Amino acid sequence: MEILFVLIALAGGVCGILALLRLRDITQRLSSVERELRRMRISENEEQTRAVSGYAEQTKPPAERPLSGEPKPADFPSATAPLPPTETTTPSQPQFFGRAEPAARRREPEKTLREQLSSFEVTVGSKWLNWVGIVLVTIGILFFLKFAYDNQWIGPRGRIAIGAILGASALLLGERARRRDYPILFHTLTGGGLAAFYGCIFFSFQIYQLTGQTASFLLLILVTALALAMSVVHDAPLICLFGQLGGFLSPVLISTGENRPVELFTFVAILNLAAVGCAYAKNWRHVNVVAFAGTWLLYAGWAANFYDDAQLRVALFFSSLFYLMFLIVPALRAAVRREPLEAQELWLIAANTTVEFANNYSLLFSNYRPWLGLAVIVQALTLSALYAYWARRCPEDSNTRITLLFGALALVTVAIPIQLRQYGIPIAWALEAVLVGFIGVQYRQWVFQFAALVAIILAALGLLVRLPLHSELFTPILNRPFGSWATVIAMSFALYALFRRRSGSLDEVLKTAAPVPLALAVVLLCALIHMEIAAFWDVRRTIWPSGTALSHQYTSLIILWSAIPLIFLALGRQGILRYSVYAALIGYAVGLLVLLTGAVGGAWIPWSVPFLNPQWLSRFIFVVSLWIGANWMRAVPDRPGKGERSDELLAAVEGAGHTILVCLLYVEVDTWVSGSNVFSSFMRSGFVSALWSVQALALIAIGLGTRNQFRRIFGFILFGVTVAKLLLIDMAILQPVYRILSFAATGVLLIVAAYLYQRFAKALLESNPDQPRAVSGSAS
Repeated sequence: MEILFVLIALAGGVCGILALLRLRDITQRLSSVERELRRMRISENEEQTRAVSGYAEQTKPPAERPLSGEPKPADFPSATAPLPPTETTTPSQPQFFGRAEPAARRREPEKTLREQLSSFEVTVGSKWLNWVGIVLVTIGILFFLKFAYDNQWIGPRGRIAIGAILGASALLLGERARRRDYPILFHTLTGGGLAAFYGCIFFSFQIYQLTGQTASFLLLILVTALALAMSVVHDAPLICLFGQLGGFLSPVLISTGENRPVELFTFVAILNLAAVGCAYAKNWRHVNVVAFAGTWLLYAGWAANFYDDAQLRVALFFSSLFYLMFLIVPALRAAVRREPLEAQELWLIAANTTVEFANNYSLLFSNYRPWLGLAVIVQALTLSALYAYWARRCPEDSNTRITLLFGALALVTVAIPIQLRQYGIPIAWALEAVLVGFIGVQYRQWVFQFAALVAIILAALGLLVRLPLHSELFTPILNRPFGSWATVIAMSFALYALFRRRSGSLDEVLKTAAPVPLALAVVLLCALIHMEIAAFWDVRRTIWPSGTALSHQYTSLIILWSAIPLIFLALGRQGILRYSVYAALIGYAVGLLVLLTGAVGGAWIPWSVPFLNPQWLSRFIFVVSLWIGANWMRAVPDRPGKGERSDELLAAVEGAGHTILVCLLYVEVDTWVSGSNVFSSFMRSGFVSALWSVQALALIAIGLGTRNQFRRIFGFILFGVTVAKLLLIDMAILQPVYRILSFAATGVLLIVAAYLYQRFAKALLESNPDQPRAVSGSAS
């Protein structure tokens, strides 16, 4: 009986509303007619204005126009000349760069204070008072009903009936307001009536238990359908929003705590289809946004409270259904009309892709990880299929195609670490980079070109996060980590070769980033060889003496970093490698860092034979590499700086080699004397002075032979440092015999240097065009 009573109360109001919806609104027709009349009047006035302007031009011959600012008789109209009607004349148009400014570009006159106050008054009177009044009346009615309920004047059935009557009355009054062209009042009353219906159904089911769940659910569907139908018929998107909110709240309002996902998500899918129909018919973009938010909120609420592994299939099916729905829905109207998608639809597609990936990850990662990679790949293929369709359907819409491509590529990139393990991840990213890069240059798609750069950078990062390269004994080169690094390096070189060969197909912005794969490949290759050598000796410290293994390690690394800069410069001289000088300078900086680290870290051990041992010879090879590198830099076309700046750079590199050799001589003598039982520690300083003098003499001789002033000056400076050392240090610590030998040897070498300079300087320097004449004269 109670159910019948409620159904009759609600059905009566609904039937009345449906009957009213079938009537055509006479006021709406009259409004359309008035708009058409106003448009006709405006067009008629514009035609009259153009006629008047043409008439004025005809009554003013060009020959009679004045050539100066003085008025002429022709400027004044004659008494017999016909004049246009005064009521149709218009003020002259403002000048815009010498021509009349178009009417579309005229500024609207600024509103006066009175007009602004009037507009504010209309807003307050038509909108604010309306909303406030409705709210106050509603509160008053609620207070009255509460008072009546508290005093038991009205029972549960009566309360539901009153609510249904109030809802139906609000809908009727709203319809009347719409007919009288009061849109704000129409929306307010209609929304309040729909809310009253939803509230009645909720109280009837949850509070008073007057209706069962099935009946309540059907009533909620009926109210939601009514709201959507009214919104479409009356072109009222706000009513559609009310219906959507009520529809998504319906499962919450009549929930009994039971886990029934099939019924729940079937209702949500039907509701979304109805909302999509409204959005398609009226082009209401916000409807899709509300549907998306409501759907995934309900899904998340169900998953948080009821999901378990037994319902995996149901969860995946409906999540995939919703994903396809919100992937197709935003593009449906645009695809039919071949129109580009707006930014709101593109954001909805991106958000839908992200939510679907997050949902699949939460469902499958823990217990079904292999299936997760497959799900992500299927999701990416779906985006790719939509991209292919959209490229044919609306080829001028580049924003949509870019969004779909980015989504597909991002999903493929994310699927790689999900599906693979260890070094398979960076290898797959590197292969993806080459494949995507080839597609990008082949079809001139900057999205693929950019994705290729991102993928190769991810591959490099994937290698770095898996360091150290080795932790156990291994076979050099023939091992899995080395092969993995080598594969990524090869793919980086391949991508650079592809970009260089097809540079004309690259996007203008990405042309500056084209050398990135080459730089990445070079850095990774140098790091790989360095780490392979270092790890080879590190893992052998347990079977070799620690000091010996460490010395061999740094000896090998210094030889490596002596060769790498020369390789860069050789490629630069051939024009193969750009910025080879910068690369060589970085290589020398790394080599110097390795040399200093080894000296401080105890890698310098005493050997029985000084200078003729791998330890010192490797350091001397680095010095020789600096000298050769400084010479080769002169033949590199793109060396930094020109003229004096370039010469200063080359002199700095060569000077670094001479300075390092000075230090190496001292360290080798000090280490050898300290570990020797033959020579006294006092002889250390004498040997160093003698070796420095020999180096200074050799620099002066080479400077004279090569006509290089820098080398001669460096030799003079080194002789000065040696003499200062003799006077300040050797005299204080050396015994008389060693002091005599040290001073005598250094003096003899100075005399020899002076003789050579006087003997050959004039002949060698006269033919040097860069040598000043004053220097030649002083030398003689």
